[in-house]
Formats: sequence, structure tokens, C-alpha cells
Amino acid sequence: MKILITTDVYVITTNGVATSVKNLIDELLKNGHEIRVLTFSETHHSYKDGFVYYLRSMPFAVYPDLR
Repeated sequence: MKILITTDVYVITTNGVATSVKNLIDELLKNGHEIRVLTFSETHHSYKDGFVYYLRSMPFAVYPDLR
């Protein structure tokens, strides 16, 4: 099955959401699914790294660590 996972955080960030998404992806890959992840980059540039697509983003003034 082809699956697209969208998330505002991925392995760059260490928190419960990022860990849960990573664990989910690992299990789906083990079961033979084709995974793509769509998330925000830490820069003003979009790029692809393996099956992860990073979209350019800008800091959010109220919460500078969020994009």
C-alpha cells in the first residue's frame, strides 16, 4: 500500500510525536508498505532526503522553535 504521512515534526525534533511517527513508519516499512513523509524543513529551502519531503518554512514569531 502507498501511504503519505504528513507531520509538522519528524526525526530532527525529539519529542513524543516525532518518536511515534518514526515508530509507525518503521513498522509500516517492515510490513512492505511504500511510505512518503511530508514535513517542514528547518530552513527556507525545500528538499528531499530518501522518502522524506521537506517543505520550506519560516519561524513563527510567537514560538521561534516552531515553523
